Amino acid sequence: MSHDFLQHYGIKGMKWGVITGGKRGNAASREAATLSDRDLQKAVNRLNMEKQYVTLTAQKKTRERTSLERGRDKTLEAVQGLAEYGVKRAGRNVMEAIVDKRTR
Repeated sequence: MSHDFLQHYGIKGMKWGVITGGKRGNAASREAATLSDRDLQKAVNRLNMEKQYVTLTAQKKTRERTSLERGRDKTLEAVQGLAEYGVKRAGRNVMEAIVDKRTR
């Protein structure tokens, strides 16, 4: 066998990810028809509880995110205040130096 070409063992013209044959229709509805009323009620309750859990955890994450945003804003305010103080202080020092030179 030569290593000069790429060889594959697929079917010519076959599309990737396409499943041919088999039964058509909703598998969940077929499965639900075979369940007893009690088992179906358990499954529905479970799915509802999972949906509520996802909703509640999403709300918690939103509250956490807003807390982080508030912290970020406070930090930004503090840094801006320090920068403003530094600029004012530097300007005052420069002005004092100029005045000292002129008064000598």
